[in-house]
Amino acid sequence: MQNSNQKIVRLQQLRGVAALIVTASHSVADVNRLYGFAAVNLSIPGQFGVEIFFVISGFIIFLISSQGVQEHASIWRFLSNRAWRIVPLYWTFTAVFIALAVAVPNSVNRSELDLPHIVASFLFFPLQGPNLTMSPVYSLGWSLNYEVFFYALFAIFISFERWLMVCGVSLFLITLVALNSVAPEGTAAAVWTMPYLLEFAVGMWIALGANLLSFRLPAWSFWPGICACLVASVIYFSSLGGHYAVSAITVLLASLFVLIGAFAMAPKSTRILNGAMAAVGDSSYSLYLTHMFSIRAIVLIIGYLGLQSFVPPAATWLAVVGVCAAAAYVSYLLLECRWLPTLRKQLQKAWKPGSNLGPKEPGFTSKM
Repeated sequence: MQNSNQKIVRLQQLRGVAALIVTASHSVADVNRLYGFAAVNLSIPGQFGVEIFFVISGFIIFLISSQGVQEHASIWRFLSNRAWRIVPLYWTFTAVFIALAVAVPNSVNRSELDLPHIVASFLFFPLQGPNLTMSPVYSLGWSLNYEVFFYALFAIFISFERWLMVCGVSLFLITLVALNSVAPEGTAAAVWTMPYLLEFAVGMWIALGANLLSFRLPAWSFWPGICACLVASVIYFSSLGGHYAVSAITVLLASLFVLIGAFAMAPKSTRILNGAMAAVGDSSYSLYLTHMFSIRAIVLIIGYLGLQSFVPPAATWLAVVGVCAAAAYVSYLLLECRWLPTLRKQLQKAWKPGSNLGPKEPGFTSKM
């Protein structure tokens, strides 16, 4: 049986895949505007990358609780660790987004700001904004509303036996999704009953299976398996003609990625592809939060310099994605590896000398 660190190696690489799907998808519109026509097309939507993240999240949360990393009955410890994973960075980039919306309105895709909506965004509470959508002020935070909801639910069951915990959380999530058709539109209830919730449950069941079963795929099968999943996803989304909605098929496709990651052996050596994707996975949270800023800045620079006249659209698109990944890794090193640990230590001292807000989880550093 693989230990938790071996499993996390593949999950980190999957995080990298999911983050690149989101970044590549979101960069298409800006690149096409730069060239003035539909120069680039990507069949896989960014939301699907988030679906993969949700399955990974369910897997990871089960894994850390089942390995004794969390004290079983310590809801506070669990929630404080989750908060440190997502809150400081998300609040930072939400504040940057609001500042840009006020100072340079044309630089972001939101022309109106509303105080209740801003407050709800910082609190991870879905609230209809001035543009009549349920997304937060910084729209990428929509996925974090689901993440935080899942964490809160998981915390209720964290002291249960592993089987009871997985069954209890899954039953609760299935019940919520079953109520989606009667949830009032434009409310938090409509958001927190979407089928996305099922992906957290699936991730937990995959983790449980990976812990119980000794069967493993050979290490070499991981990337061919992931490529096969990508091809299947492209075929499926291409058949939809640009219309995306979370469904049983998207849940299944996202789960296949994580199944391969859960059961494929870790690589025996760190080759270029494995190392690069692990690095993207480490910085996946930074990439998720920074890529919209990076895309807009890079495309503006290219347009100002007139480089689009000399560079093919596909090359520009790939360059934009690559620069986004590089900028995110810098953010990861400076903010996640340096600033956040320093901030945490300072707040621990201010809260109570010698206190500990909870151990870091082994084997990985960033959490989507």
